[in-house]
Amino acid sequence: MTLLNWIFIGLLVIDTALIVVSIIKKIDLMQKICSALFFPIALVHIPMLLVDYLPDSFHSILFSILALSAIAVSFCLYIFFTNKIPALIIFSLGNALWCELFRTIFYIYRMPSWAIIFILCFYIAIIIACHIITGHKSTSEYLIVTITLFFASMLNFIGLFNLICGPCAKSILLFTGSFLNLALTALNFIDEKKFNIKQGMLIRTITLSASQFLISLCNLMLFL
Repeated sequence: MTLLNWIFIGLLVIDTALIVVSIIKKIDLMQKICSALFFPIALVHIPMLLVDYLPDSFHSILFSILALSAIAVSFCLYIFFTNKIPALIIFSLGNALWCELFRTIFYIYRMPSWAIIFILCFYIAIIIACHIITGHKSTSEYLIVTITLFFASMLNFIGLFNLICGPCAKSILLFTGSFLNLALTALNFIDEKKFNIKQGMLIRTITLSASQFLISLCNLMLFL
């Protein structure tokens, strides 16, 4: 742990305290700003560790930084702008980058065709269920929901695929992280008022940070 790591840990503690205060005092703007800062502060350690311990893994470092940056930008856009489509498109890009990274560095095991078909049908059912629950009507809304859930489901499928074929700490981390990521993606399309979901922003902040931390940690452990 370098001095810079400890500085970011201190900033994370301060930011967490401010989030708690903003929730108690019901200061929405303060909560939005602190929530937007929480994710990049929490996960800045992963690229730093990759650079420190794996300086020759340019491919992994590049994709990790690009994926985390895209998701951080999408989270900020989601918090501060009413139009969620740009945020969801960039979020999908981040998931696509994670998919490409793990597709290229994971050993792909052979899985029976029936298992692949069953799993794919399960993810298709999730996408259809989200469409039904959210009740979107326009073509653009249907399209963005499908694309976003597709990449989140693909990442979770890669995690599940490797967990079944080669269970180990790394595959457990990837599956758990990608599952939280998929749950967060589905949550983004649910009407919080309709389902009486309180502190949705806090739930998103924690879930997003936890999912990306686990996915990033899996990436780091692959080379240690």
